Amino acid sequence: MAAILFDKFHVLRHLGDALDKVRKAQYARVTSPKHKFIEERKYVLLTNKENLSSEVR
Repeated sequence: MAAILFDKFHVLRHLGDALDKVRKAQYARVTSPKHKFIEERKYVLLTNKENLSSEVR
């Protein structure tokens, strides 16, 4: 019998790809004033909360 192994690096890669897909879909859906807001959120979403400044949190 074979065991299923979940490698955290591959799981995070798939999670990042899914996040990019959703972010790009939302970017295409909104009007131009909100484009910059969405562009700046990828870093915030992928960064550890403790590493963010209080202003960004």
